[in-house]
Amino acid sequence: MTRTCSLFLAFIIQIVLLTCGCEKSVDRSSQESIQKSPGETVTAFYTAANKGHYEDAARYLSADVLGLLKSQSGRQDDALRKVLDQTTRNRSIVKIAIEKDRSEGGKTVVHYTLHFRDGTKENGNKILIRELKDWKLTTW
Repeated sequence: MTRTCSLFLAFIIQIVLLTCGCEKSVDRSSQESIQKSPGETVTAFYTAANKGHYEDAARYLSADVLGLLKSQSGRQDDALRKVLDQTTRNRSIVKIAIEKDRSEGGKTVVHYTLHFRDGTKENGNKILIRELKDWKLTTW
């Protein structure tokens, strides 16, 4: 009888521990999967690029853009670095202002203004699409 009770108690403890472990992983994954809005995605892209964090910036680009960069130079990372340094004017962005975004069909257009260290501004827009659950900058 004592052995049966011990086995039953061990079984219950395992279930409790397993359940607690699952709840923690669900909580972590729900925190990690907080989605950025299209405007936040554009801001995060330019912020990473301006800091020289090219791999982080690449996470905000769609698969078609990454493929295009790779096909043009054969090396995606070299082409990305060159394009991002030109875009950020050698990492001289001091402010990124999101003006508005407009959704049409399955894409969103984000209008923004980049403010540079030399006092100049550049207005532009980026087209974003959903890839899986995330907004990604694309070319079409």
